[in-house]
Formats: sequence, C-alpha cells, structure tokens
Amino acid sequence: MSTALLPLLLLCFSGCFHRKLSIHGNYTVEGNAGYPMLVPAFASSRVEGDFQTANVILQSTKQKKQTEPSSGCVIVGNVFSLHPGNPADSNHWTVRSLSVQGWNLRAGQVDIDEQWKRFVGELSRMQQHGCFPAETSVFSLQRAFAAVIPLPASEVQSFLYCANVEGFVDLSPGMEIKIEEFLASREVIGQGQSSYSYYQVVSSGEPGVALRRFVSGHRAQNGSEGREADLYPHLPESFAAAPLMRLFFESIAAGGSKRNAMLLGASHVEDLEAATTLIEAQGNQACTARRDNSVCVTFKDDSVSLLSTIRINEQLVLYPFGTQLAVILQKLPQDKQTQALVKVQVMRRLASGGYAEVLFPRTMESARQVVLLPGDRVHWSQ
Repeated sequence: MSTALLPLLLLCFSGCFHRKLSIHGNYTVEGNAGYPMLVPAFASSRVEGDFQTANVILQSTKQKKQTEPSSGCVIVGNVFSLHPGNPADSNHWTVRSLSVQGWNLRAGQVDIDEQWKRFVGELSRMQQHGCFPAETSVFSLQRAFAAVIPLPASEVQSFLYCANVEGFVDLSPGMEIKIEEFLASREVIGQGQSSYSYYQVVSSGEPGVALRRFVSGHRAQNGSEGREADLYPHLPESFAAAPLMRLFFESIAAGGSKRNAMLLGASHVEDLEAATTLIEAQGNQACTARRDNSVCVTFKDDSVSLLSTIRINEQLVLYPFGTQLAVILQKLPQDKQTQALVKVQVMRRLASGGYAEVLFPRTMESARQVVLLPGDRVHWSQ
C-alpha cells in the first residue's frame, strides 16, 4: 500500500515546489530604434495612436470599499491620467499613458519626469480622499500603475521607485539594506575589517513598509566579509511611525561637499517630498535637524547598499538593486551561458497577485535591457 502511495506523494511534493504561476500577460523588450522600451501587453491594454489605456485591479485583503464617481477620484493629465474602472469598486482603475508611438513623438515635447511626479502627487491626494483601498500606500499605488505603462527599459526603476540621478530610492517589500562599518585592524597595519547588519523592508500594519533586522549568517553571494553585528539597533523602532521610506546614497555635491548615506521616513508623501527638498539643498544638516513630520538617520562614514530579493531557480538570492539579467547569466561558466540565455524565463509579480513574463530577444545585449526588480522570479533549466 505504501508503494502505491509513493508516486502520489512524489507528485504532490513536486507540485508544491514547481507550482504553476498564474500568468496575466507579458512584457516585451523592444529595440525601438536604439531606444529600448519595456512594453506591457495585457488583455485589458488598448493602444489608441499616441496613447494607451490599461485596467489595473488592486489586490485588497479587506472588504471592497464603495467609491462614488466624483472629480476627487480622477486624475486628468497631458501624459498620465486615471479614472475608476468600476465606480462601485475602489480596486478597479483605468490608467492612460503614452504608447510607444507616443513616447517617440511626444517625449521630447513635454517633461515626462515632471508629469509623472505630478501624477504621483495626485495619487497621494486621492488616497487621502479615500479613493483607494485603505491598506494601499502611495508607493504601492505608484508601482501598480507604472507596471502597466510602456517605459524606457533603462528608466523602469525611476517610475516604480523614484530611483533617479538625485541618488535616492523609495523602499518597498522585497528590498534589503546592508549597512557596513569599516574598522582599521589592530593586528595588521593597512588591513581593514568590517562589521555589517542587514535590514529587511517588509509590509507594515499601516499602508507602507517597516524595517526588520535580519540575522543572515555569512552571505557569500554579496561578498560579505568581516562579522555580522547589531549596527543601528534602534533603526526599526525609529521608523515605526514612518511607513513611507526613502534611502539616500552617499554623494558629492557640486561644491565638493559630501552628503552621507541617509534614510528618510514620513507618514505622508507631502512631508517626505518637503524633507527631500531640504536634504537636496542642505545635505547632512537637513537630516540631522529634528522635525515633527519626518524622521531621518545619517549613516556617517558607513557603507550602505540596497539589495533586491530575487528568486533564481527557486532559491532566494540577494543582488544589488538595479541588477541586469545579463549580469546574472554572465556569472555562469562560459559553456553554460548560451543554453541559459535561450531557456531563461523572467516572471514579474503584478498588483493583482498574478505574474507577467518578461520577453526579450535571446541575445546578451537584450538581456542587459532587462532590469530585475524586487520579487522577480528567474528560472532556466539546469
């Protein structure tokens, strides 16, 4: 009897490890005359000349909230617009944006970055107006709507996470912060040693994120050397009431002054933006100044890295935020790279809970246009 059950048990366990993902559409990397675009293709997508519309279903864990069709729950913009897909359900929305043709013809005529910043500001207003499910944050809404918009392949992080030349990134679940403190070795002159800590970015009880220290042991894939320590032990507590977080990387201002890496948090996006403006103008001084509507911590003289959690061949692995698919494939032995490139699949999670496959020409150059995001799943036959 046990022999008869064995194949069934093996089938069950195999299904648990290789459960088929629910695919709701795909993305294609299109060369577009030397200006590669990441183009979403879903059943609800519709191209109309220079513009494209797509429906977004927000994933809500609570009872659906009834919304009335009003001017307060609409965004009307020259580039990006939004209105309820179903006036009786706050989970359903229709977003309008430039199509690939529109990017080619209009992107040089308007400031796309400024238009997107305005769109995100309007999302904040709508959230406070009660247009969206209560458990959604401005940043999660931003990612959900950006995910259905055709975007330049090299600028996807900018639209989803505000990652830009100013040197900051909005934090989301699936990211980790690594803080490393370098100490001069007393035993060997000229040789350094370090201690480090990891902090996971997780969903919080309020709309937004929270920090949780993660004791990892040695993570060889990140080149971690030295010892793990309890650096900045009060960091999670300090940001407990600030569910919107923005990580600034170390930078050098035009005048040569150094701006340390820092973490900024607030409850409202308006407060976050106001504090960001001060930091960009005043640097470290703006972060150390005490404020009632935001919290900021400076990582003085410490190295701070932002990592993405990516599932590769069913194993969770950390890679630097913004890592390209080609970087991962090129770590393989030379004789296995070609086979992996042909067979590799990239799956990206959507706001609805399903996945979309990222399709691209099977060349290493095209794989450089696939920027992996936190939560992506990468798989090839081994």
